[in-house]
Amino acid sequence: MPEGPNKLTENKERLPTVICAIILKQENGRTKLLLIYRAKKPEGWALSSGKGFLNPKHKLTPDEAVIKEVEVDLGTSSFKGEKVFDHQSVGQDGAPKVIRVYAGSVNESELRAMAGETKDFKWVSLEEAMREKLAFDGNEIIKQYLNSKKK
Repeated sequence: MPEGPNKLTENKERLPTVICAIILKQENGRTKLLLIYRAKKPEGWALSSGKGFLNPKHKLTPDEAVIKEVEVDLGTSSFKGEKVFDHQSVGQDGAPKVIRVYAGSVNESELRAMAGETKDFKWVSLEEAMREKLAFDGNEIIKQYLNSKKK
């Protein structure tokens, strides 16, 4: 028997399949972005993101799921941010995916690489982040974020 509506299905908009956090800070008048080095394949620099907490068994809204994803990657539940856009993409399986992108900040003193998830993390300028070959849709998401800030 199908379950009734929950916080994820009540909303009529297309549900995200992935959550992504653009974590920012100001340093000496410049914006810095936090990148993580993934411990899982594909290894490499990436934005904090994931899809596990969007699973209906967790019964979390995307706003709640992004906090959990940051906590899994970086050991802090201090992420405070807001949705900036939904990024449309296609998964490796050819299926369409919607990446819900949030921008916000964390309590920097709580950050730590989480074993099995994150090998390292670093703060970089937005320009430096664009020069990295980021995992998944990271470069496209940062580009879309920068374009949204110009408007």
